[in-house]
Amino acid sequence: MSGKFIIVLTLFLFCTMQAGADISEVQLQQYKSAFRAKMLGDNPGREQDIDRCLDGMIREGGAGVRLIDKFGLFLYDSSSHNLVLERVRFIREGSSNIFIIFLKDGTDGQTYSLYLEYIFNAAKGTYALGDIFFAKVFDSRAISVRKFFEGN
Repeated sequence: MSGKFIIVLTLFLFCTMQAGADISEVQLQQYKSAFRAKMLGDNPGREQDIDRCLDGMIREGGAGVRLIDKFGLFLYDSSSHNLVLERVRFIREGSSNIFIIFLKDGTDGQTYSLYLEYIFNAAKGTYALGDIFFAKVFDSRAISVRKFFEGN
């Protein structure tokens, strides 16, 4: 594991709210479109499931954020730290929607993986983060990343 990636990840986690303020609507739309296109390209024939999930809402108090907006901000912040989205695998099993995201460090070429499970609550019509895992070396950061994706 590179020390640079830990620094990048830490900056990402602490600057997430700032990143949202720094990105324009046009930029956010570009990152959302890039993430969606990558997901569709990596998961052919799954367009309906992917669109339904990405358009879903995560409730944060009295407000909410769409999953695609969350992933757009994640992609924006990752790219600003020289991390490139390599691949996104999408799995849907019952109410679980699983994203396995592979990022490549543009500096040293190392690949990192992130596993996210969002669970759909049909009664509320919203999604909630179920599980989150990094490659084994990032277990100590799972709590911070969970907070980002939960919006807390």
